[in-house]
Parts: sequence; C-alpha cells; structure tokens
Amino acid sequence: MTKGVKRRLGPAKMRWLRLMIGVSVLSAILTGCIQFAFDDTGSEFLFSWIFCIVLSHWVLIDEVQKIETREKPRTKWVALIFFFIFVIVVISIYAKIFADIGLKDGSASDIHDYGTALYFSVITWMTVGYGDVLATSPSARFFAALEALDGYVVLALLIATLVPVFQELIRPPRNPSDDR
Repeated sequence: MTKGVKRRLGPAKMRWLRLMIGVSVLSAILTGCIQFAFDDTGSEFLFSWIFCIVLSHWVLIDEVQKIETREKPRTKWVALIFFFIFVIVVISIYAKIFADIGLKDGSASDIHDYGTALYFSVITWMTVGYGDVLATSPSARFFAALEALDGYVVLALLIATLVPVFQELIRPPRNPSDDR
C-alpha cells in the first residue's frame, strides 16, 4: 500500500485491514483444501463459515492477550464474558456447517435441520458423543473432529485465563502501609 493510504487509514485501521486480509487468505486456503479432500461438502457457503470460525478464533486470541494488560478485575470479567459469547458463536457456526452438510440419525435418515445440528454441535463441542446423531460423510466427520479439538483447546485456554483472574479476585487488597 502507498504511504498516503497508510497515513489516511491510521495504524488501528491498517491493523484491522491486515487482519481481514490474513483471515480471508487463510479461510480461502482451508476451504480449498477441505473441498479438495472431501467432494461431499455440499455447501456453497463453506468459505463464509470457515471465514467466521477463523476470524472468531483470531479475535479470541487477541482478547486473551489483552487480559493480562487490563488493570481492573471488572474489565477482566468483561473479557471472560467474551469467551462465553465466542463459544456460543462458534458452536452455532459449526451447527450451520453440519446442517448444510447433513447428519444421520439412528435410523440412517438424513438430517438437515438446524435444531438437530445445533444439538449435535453442542454435544460434539463438549465431547460427550451420545451417538444418537451421527456424522457419516467424510467432511462431517472432519468438522466433528475439528470441533471436538476446538472445544478442548478453548476450554484449556479458558481455564488458563481464569486462574489468574480468580487469584486476583480472592487476594486481599494491598494496604500501602504494609510496604514499610
């Protein structure tokens, strides 16, 4: 980009622009690889959903890095609330992918409704796996495995972030006269 464009946009907007370009390129590469590996994806919106997943993870990592720099415990709680919003959004995106690709129930009939896909997505994210709804196509199995792995990683990140916040909240306030 030219220096004039960089100057007009400013550093914050340039950072956001670089983020969106990076997420778009990564999403396009992932979408191409998935569609090449699995011919049965069945969704013309696969790029959009992968883009949303990659972008939400990128924003989550950015928020986790900011937690340490927050001074007040209340602002740290806001960041932790972001975790739960993130989980809801990502589970919903996976559910939409499963609804597009299709699942099967115990009687081997195809399922394409969002409600059942959301149920399957929550069960997969929590790695419970009741077995009443199944991912039978190769692409559905890939996304189910990816979602389960995603659930583990995000839960570990949540716990690693929660521990210092709780330690700070239960620590008694420091008295300046104790420093003498």
